[in-house]
Order: sequence, then C-alpha cells, then structure tokens
Amino acid sequence: MMGFEIRTWNVLEKYTEEPGVTEVTVPDGVNEIGKCAFCGCEQVKKIILPDSVEKISVSAFSFRSLEEIHIPDSVIEIGEEAFYETALKKVVLPKYLKIIANRLFYECWKLEEAVIPEGVEQIESEAFFLTGLKEVHIPESVKAIRGWAFGGHYAPVLVFHKNQRITRIKVLGIWDDNAPEKRLMEFFEQPSAEKFSALKAEYKFPVAYSYYDIADEISAYLKRNIKEAVRLAVDSNQPEVLKGILERELIIKKHIDELIQYAIDNTQKGGNPEFQVMLTDYKYQHFPSDTSQITKKLKL
Repeated sequence: MMGFEIRTWNVLEKYTEEPGVTEVTVPDGVNEIGKCAFCGCEQVKKIILPDSVEKISVSAFSFRSLEEIHIPDSVIEIGEEAFYETALKKVVLPKYLKIIANRLFYECWKLEEAVIPEGVEQIESEAFFLTGLKEVHIPESVKAIRGWAFGGHYAPVLVFHKNQRITRIKVLGIWDDNAPEKRLMEFFEQPSAEKFSALKAEYKFPVAYSYYDIADEISAYLKRNIKEAVRLAVDSNQPEVLKGILERELIIKKHIDELIQYAIDNTQKGGNPEFQVMLTDYKYQHFPSDTSQITKKLKL
C-alpha cells in the first residue's frame, strides 16, 4: 500500500510522505502505530486513525506539521513523546486511556485545548509542558500529576473536578509534585482542615471557595482574608469565584467600598467590568443606605 509499511501483527512501522498529500487516513486493520512511524513528515497536517488501532508507540507522530488528528476510543495506550513538538491545536484523548505519558505534548506551542476523559489516572512528567493551554479540566479519576506536567511560559488554570466540587487552580509557574502541588493533591484525595492548613497561600484561596463548608477553620480563613480573595478573583479574571463569595455573603460593610474601588481601578486599566457591577449590586442589596457616592464613580 503506497506510503505505508505494515508488517507483522498489523503494526504500521513507517509512513513515507507522498508529494502533495496533507491528509492521511491510516488503513483499517492496523492495530499499532509503530515507534517514529511518521517522523520526518514535513507536509502532513491531518491524520485519521481507524477504530482498529489500540496502541500508539513512542514518538509515533512527532513531527512539526501535524495540526489535527482523530484518536479513536479503541486506543488504550499512547507512548512517550508521541506528539512531541507538533502543531496540534486541539486534542481529544480516548476514553479508555489510563496514563498520559511523559512529554506527550511537550512543546506543542499551538495546543489550546486538551480534553482529558474521566478514567485517566495519571498525568506524567512534562506531559503538557510548554504548550498554549490556558485552561485544562482535570477529572475526578486523576490521582497523580507528576512534576512539570503543566507550566512554562504560559502556566494554565487547572479546573479540578473533585468531591463533586469544582476548584480552579492557577499553576504557579510550573507544576511541582514534590512540594505545594503534592499537598494540594493530598487535600483533594481526603479534604480536611489539617491538610488545608498545609497548603500554599495562593492555593488556599481557590480551595477555600470550594471547600469553605467542610470545616470551621476553612470558612474562618476565607472570612479573614476576604479582601485578598476578592482581589485575587479580580486579578485572575475569575468572575465565577466572586459570584460564589457574594452568594455566601462573606463581604462585610467596612470592606465593600474599598473592593468596589479596586474593581473600578481594574476596569479602568482594561480589566473585566463585570466585577465592579457585581460588587456594586451587592452593596445596593446588602448596604443600601450609602450607595450614591460609589455610583458616581462607575464607568460602565
């Protein structure tokens, strides 16, 4: 078959580019994409895999022109660096995958969306390091995230779906599973006031938003640091976090004007105006006696 070298046990050992071919459909019946099978390709942009494929080997698609790939749910194993330095923009991982391998999407600068299915248990080292990801949803099934799995020049927000709660964590430069991030994962596995107290301050705020009701110490922490929590929500452009704070009525009268002014200043610098609107509405509802002055300052 032109371009394909398929050998024993239906393994696609090598694909050789054909002039002008930018989209490749791997033949049905292939069970495995061999090591570096597509390495060296310079013009292929899209690859479609058949439902017969169960394994993608090490560095199978490690070439820079690849922009799109369909990975069927029949795939249960993907080797290290399989998509290293590709130009992928979006990837949907197969639903029976258990491990996201080392350096799987390393230096995929154009990758802006990665769908991780429920069932994945481990995300290995540097799996998504140096990508264009801004936000990644981490399903309940994930038990371990290894060092440098996320981060680099553009550290993403990880949205953890744990304990029927959603917690948004901005990665602090890089994900390090030997220090603050390890303690964070330990908290998610068994939330407690004791484990909360061991968290890094930057992680305490978002965790407290989601777990404020499991212990008096966590609720008290959020109330004590409510100004910092609101500022963090504004600075990181997370209106859903501020919404949660307002719904729980955690802002007291002596702080409200200062926080509204902070939101106004942020808006005037090009920030999201939604924060000043939400805070002002909160003041009207809870402290209606003194709203005239701050209303004059609003620039919507």
